[in-house]
Amino acid sequence: MYIYSIIKNKQSMKAQKDYSEKISYYTFKVNQAITNLDVKSLSFYTAKLSYFMEREKEAKRSTLIFGLYPA
Repeated sequence: MYIYSIIKNKQSMKAQKDYSEKISYYTFKVNQAITNLDVKSLSFYTAKLSYFMEREKEAKRSTLIFGLYPA
């Protein structure tokens, strides 16, 4: 029973992804690349930022009910 609860808890933690810290980090890196006029880094960090923004959007979409957040 104990092992089952650990596995179940780990699965529920996976389901509750929050990408806001990664989005903040990559937003900072994009802004830094713009300031430094570093086109290669800008391209790399923009792709990373886009990826995590899509992941966050999908995570939030799964919590929506009929287009609205649950109460």
